[in-house]
Amino acid sequence: MTTTNGFSNITATSATLNMSDAGANGTLDVQIAVRPDFEFCVCPIFNVARASTVDLPGLNQRTNYFVRTRNRSAVGAVEGWSATEGFRTLDGSGQTTSPAAVMIEPAIFVVPAPVVEVQQRSQLSGFPLTNMFRDSPAAARMIPTAQTTGQPDRYVIDFRTAGAPVDTIALLNTNLPESARWFVQAGAVFINDDSANVQFSTSSAAFRASPNLPQRPGYHGLLRISPARSFNWWRIVIDATLPGGILHIEHAIVGLNRTSKNHSVEKQESPAPLTTLERKRSGIPDRVRGRPMRSVDFELNMLSEAQYETIYGDLWRYELEPVLVVPNSKSGAFLHDRILYGDLSGGRTVNPTSPRYNRSFTVRSLV
Repeated sequence: MTTTNGFSNITATSATLNMSDAGANGTLDVQIAVRPDFEFCVCPIFNVARASTVDLPGLNQRTNYFVRTRNRSAVGAVEGWSATEGFRTLDGSGQTTSPAAVMIEPAIFVVPAPVVEVQQRSQLSGFPLTNMFRDSPAAARMIPTAQTTGQPDRYVIDFRTAGAPVDTIALLNTNLPESARWFVQAGAVFINDDSANVQFSTSSAAFRASPNLPQRPGYHGLLRISPARSFNWWRIVIDATLPGGILHIEHAIVGLNRTSKNHSVEKQESPAPLTTLERKRSGIPDRVRGRPMRSVDFELNMLSEAQYETIYGDLWRYELEPVLVVPNSKSGAFLHDRILYGDLSGGRTVNPTSPRYNRSFTVRSLV
């Protein structure tokens, strides 16, 4: 027997799921998403004890949500999904969109540093933490490593690099809520909860790259470290309260920002979805849905010869490799939507006046 769902106690960041006809045995799977088809979004399934109500914390304001549930018996048999039901969270704080004194700041351009080891800690079966270090939307999912009554849950990600310098860390397409906070630690050896092994630590900061964002399919965090640090072991610590206690991360990028102040204010962006659409003679659509993507072109202008050769001259080696790019790194309400991660291609170098260089880039972004 499938469940019947309704909602109550809806606020800007939470709601209560009310269920009936849920049967007597086993548990319940719950899935919540911003798309009614539950595709191409950050929408992990979480399992809860059978009950008439389930709290849904950590939601986003002014957002339409869709929920479905299914029964899972004590021996693991799974019934079909319930009908999809929806609700909208209340208005919360609005975005601050007033123009800043400085409208554009230098581009962020990070070729990810190779990650040679990831501690598989608190991961969910089928979603290893190594997934987040690949340019594939096969996500990593994990449960808390520490829980304290009345406090946000704590999630810990430990990984090892070859010791390359790092000044930029990004986590992309997550389900982390507005209240989530994070910090980063590093050391020469595996930290493993031993404070004596921590040689560097940032202060705790708000996770989201931009505040008060509704209706995004996933949320990004961008942390910049100055000056760059060279350690083998890194630890990302996240404090958050999530529906079902499951953290979902699609991409993690760690590396050194190649930056210069020769940014251009011009940028071209167009959708590039992995979707096909044909219509029959009657006009009926024959649609195959695919992942939404976008293609972004931008330039760095009037680079000196030294800037070009030492910062960007080797980028031809990374053709069709994944990169993290933010054409304009100005913080604020719109930084989240400027973050790009995907294949680098189509770069072209022009000498408008010797010895000055213009360098163009094309990024096909997964986010």
